[in-house]
Amino acid sequence: MAKPGLLLDSGALIALANRRETANQSVNRVLGDFFGELVTTWPAVTEACHMIPDHLAPVLLAWLGGPRWRVQDDILEIRLSEKPIVREVSQDWNVNVSYAQDGSVVELVILDAVKAGFMPFGSGERKAA
Repeated sequence: MAKPGLLLDSGALIALANRRETANQSVNRVLGDFFGELVTTWPAVTEACHMIPDHLAPVLLAWLGGPRWRVQDDILEIRLSEKPIVREVSQDWNVNVSYAQDGSVVELVILDAVKAGFMPFGSGERKAA
């Protein structure tokens, strides 16, 4: 029997990350009682990270088990696979790609991620969704 799934949109992610959001307690209550698989999309994560205060974005990304952003160094690490890394290639001075034996991409490491525009948050500016 398949596990039930629950799709989290950006609104749920924003409420989850920010205790000051009106829906924070409701989202936490629903997720606390849910024993299935949580699913979201990168556009929803991007929008949520853009809308929440900058200091909460790394917390949300860590909770999702997704990219790791080292704020102080502005380094973004995106792990796509658990395969062993056999080769690393620099695409530019700030983008390194790691490959598995079969040629698939295992990891991307991006230096100066906010400055280079890879991260949609960190500037302190807020835009309407």
